[in-house]
Amino acid sequence: MIPSESPADPTDPSQQGEYPTHDPPKSNLSFDPLLTSSEKVELEDWIASAEYENNLLKKNGETDYYSILSIPRNADDEEIREAYRKKSRLFHPDKHSNSNVKEWASSQFQLIQAAYEVLINPIQRAAYDAVGEKGLASDMEIGSRFMSKHEIRQEFERKARLEKEKDIASLVNSKSEIVLGLNVSVLTSASLGELLLQRGVRIKPLNTFQDMYNVIQRQQLSTKHKFVIPLGNTLNASISGMANFKGKSGVGNIGLGLSHSSAPGVTTEVSMPILFPQTATIKRSAQINSGSFYNLEATAHSLSLETPPSITATYGQLVSRNLTGFLSVRTGNRYYIGEFWKNSPTRVDKAQSEDSNNPNKNIQDRRGKPAPVRNFPKDYSSVTFGVAGQLISDVQCNISSTFSVPQQQVGFHLTKQIDSTFSVDCGLTFAFASHELESYVPIDPRRELDEFEIPRETGLHAIALHVGGDMSITEFEQLGYKLEFGLNSTMTFSLKYSRLGQIFSLPLMISPVFDLDCLFYFLLLPTAFAAGINYFVTKPKKLARLKQRMLDLENEIMQSYTLKKKNSEHIIKLLSPTCDQKLANESAKNGLVINRAFYGDVAHLFDLSKDNSSAKFELSNSDKVRAIDVKVILMALVNDSQLVIPANKSGLQSIVGFYNPLISSLTSNFDKDSLLARNTDGFFTAKTVSGIVNHIGLIMDSLPKISSVLSSSPSNSFDISSNRETVVQQITKIRPQLFIEYTFKNKLHRAIIDDFSSIMIPLEGTVFTYTI
Repeated sequence: MIPSESPADPTDPSQQGEYPTHDPPKSNLSFDPLLTSSEKVELEDWIASAEYENNLLKKNGETDYYSILSIPRNADDEEIREAYRKKSRLFHPDKHSNSNVKEWASSQFQLIQAAYEVLINPIQRAAYDAVGEKGLASDMEIGSRFMSKHEIRQEFERKARLEKEKDIASLVNSKSEIVLGLNVSVLTSASLGELLLQRGVRIKPLNTFQDMYNVIQRQQLSTKHKFVIPLGNTLNASISGMANFKGKSGVGNIGLGLSHSSAPGVTTEVSMPILFPQTATIKRSAQINSGSFYNLEATAHSLSLETPPSITATYGQLVSRNLTGFLSVRTGNRYYIGEFWKNSPTRVDKAQSEDSNNPNKNIQDRRGKPAPVRNFPKDYSSVTFGVAGQLISDVQCNISSTFSVPQQQVGFHLTKQIDSTFSVDCGLTFAFASHELESYVPIDPRRELDEFEIPRETGLHAIALHVGGDMSITEFEQLGYKLEFGLNSTMTFSLKYSRLGQIFSLPLMISPVFDLDCLFYFLLLPTAFAAGINYFVTKPKKLARLKQRMLDLENEIMQSYTLKKKNSEHIIKLLSPTCDQKLANESAKNGLVINRAFYGDVAHLFDLSKDNSSAKFELSNSDKVRAIDVKVILMALVNDSQLVIPANKSGLQSIVGFYNPLISSLTSNFDKDSLLARNTDGFFTAKTVSGIVNHIGLIMDSLPKISSVLSSSPSNSFDISSNRETVVQQITKIRPQLFIEYTFKNKLHRAIIDDFSSIMIPLEGTVFTYTI
């Protein structure tokens, strides 16, 4: 319960008499422009959030038993009984003589009785709290009836989760990836043929498909698969397998892992392969707050700690509204502590591994043959820092620099979202290599390989570029392509198809050197093909679906609004006799008498009421679209000179008979049939979309705050004026409030109550007080 904003200026004509307008700023342009691609992307994300919010409202808001009894969700049994007693007495059919009112009161009484029966029963209440109304009709067996309320709720949640897992196979969380690398340069690169001719090698003519197939070389074949097994609310087990083949050699392994989420945004994972070579990896990631995070990873390349573990630490922090800076430090596995790991296999030359100090020298296998010496990967230490995020408009960037002893590189990566189904990306990487000076003669030939005092020279090693794109085929399927080329690097064209966690990649080496013809055919043609498919097929279908989703959502909201409005009219008729009776009783004992109560856009009423002589005691016709008179409802709920209504997740609209009148004022002024008849380009204009989005957005902001749609979704700037305001800013200004004026012990009180605040009247401290 809060006072209103600072008092309005009484000399301002815009604040006298009528309600201030909250329409979006009007454009100076005479035409209604189409939405840009980036605005369509934002619109689609916003509508998806609104649909999700609306589904939650239907699930949790339409039959909210707590709202029916006007009690908080943590109410005890005594509070439930008291609320039921008051509500049932108010809506009992026998208390009403009018047949229409009596019939409607009977339906409300049945709802009140159903709510009481569910909430007073600890088992049914736990089922309702856990899974909603469907839990009441469930045949779940939850164990002993002597369990506590908390245990009952936990058991229902567990049962509900198991039922969901049976119905939805996706909860297995299976992920797989297949990569098949091929060398097709003999078929695609004219430059390769010229190089071979210069060296006296002539390529046999390829006349048949069999000849072409025979010259294709397999460079790489790798597969990965992982699925997750839930072991509890916070603990998951995972089984993963991988195989990698290059040339005639291959490796494979199976891994086991455990993942534990100790808190939202905090995850710890331990994994280890079963087969040789055995390693162990520990990962921990944590979201410190909304603007920072850290990741830690440690990998032991040998369970006996023959080599030092590689440790990587990454910290990220918001550096601006849309950019995140990050710093990553990697130790590698070539460091040592004192004498420990000083002679590890990752620190000495191969020649040194043959000396007498090598512990593996005399080791033999079961057949009596010398055991193979394991080759450990040499991982150099490095430092990486950079920024990532939204650079401008709908362009995402990732800029990073990596520094290590053997190599340094600087990379730039940009992604441009063309529309909601198609994006293009490009990148540029400069790689530098460090070489030991030839003139350097070491004092000790058995020196350590990572001596930083060794003089080195650094030179440009390679420049690599990549250009590609990603296209959404359906809601769950994506197709991507990428061409990589540069100086001192091969040309590779990659295709990637992904669907619900399953990924197939096909990298093709099309030329060992830069080839202009390959650049043309494998860049321009795929881009033109993808853009054409997106523009003429995918995009029109998706926009048509989005258009229908918007109209269906607004129509559903308006139907709900109409029903609530009619319901409020019935309730006022029903409560009028009770209101008159309580008004007479409270007046006789100088108790709580509500003179006026309006719900909606009431800020100007609060300002005008400072002057008692000019106060408006009833709404004008123009006011009724922005505020409703709720005096009868609130007066009927007064008991013993008190009006106490606890805050509810649905706000003040949880009070019986309350609804948001501002909904109708933002309804788009378009005929729905004409909108359906328009093509997609004619529909997605700034004026049309702004009206619908404003309307839907108001509902999502004013009704139960189950999820923060408007605060977390992208800014929907569908207004085209130079003084642009986002939809979020426009809606926030007109959130409904309750204006109430009452007398208590010969004193007049006035106040404004926020939509999600509790009502506790009479107030100990008031905003304005007048002695009568």
